[in-house]
Amino acid sequence: MNNTIIYYTSNREDEVFEKKIQNRLLKSKGNIPIISVSQKPIDFGWNICVGDIGLSDENVYKQMLIGCMEASTPFVTFAEADTLYPPEYFQYQPKDINKRYWFENVWVMYPYSPDLQNSFYFKGRSDCGHMAGREYVIKLLKEAGSSGMKYKGKYRPIRVDIDIPIINIKTGNGMRPKTQTAKVPVSSLSYWGKASDLRKELCA
Repeated sequence: MNNTIIYYTSNREDEVFEKKIQNRLLKSKGNIPIISVSQKPIDFGWNICVGDIGLSDENVYKQMLIGCMEASTPFVTFAEADTLYPPEYFQYQPKDINKRYWFENVWVMYPYSPDLQNSFYFKGRSDCGHMAGREYVIKLLKEAGSSGMKYKGKYRPIRVDIDIPIINIKTGNGMRPKTQTAKVPVSSLSYWGKASDLRKELCA
């Protein structure tokens, strides 16, 4: 095994919703092990609970770093508590342990916004979809400290396109309830189906 999933959460999402996200991830991940870094104890992979340290960029990167340091594989793949991942995301095989890989096919849905809830909006690259060489990303996170922008901007990542998109779900409980996306929505996406059906499944 050359990869570990680092799942990090502030536990601000509705517990039923987050459990559905976790169950979807389990179906998509194949045999890749999970290290979960949470602010409340959870039964998901090998769990590390850091306590209620709060919702902030600084703590996101702190939890990522803790997970990476506990892993032992050459690569790590990141997963968030409000995001759906297709199997293709976990099947991707990075080659360079001194690189980060950022996935470009990320879409957003807003299940609780009446005027937006039945559509997907294209975002492109996002923190919620990236992987890296483990020792390399530990080095970058330590250098960045609490500065997420420094981590994001440190060296050019490799862009990765996959056919089936990653879906980031903005419930309003996360750190950024809104994000910049393309203005033209679509009502359905390959593999995921209709946004309205996905909303009913996850957020009913």
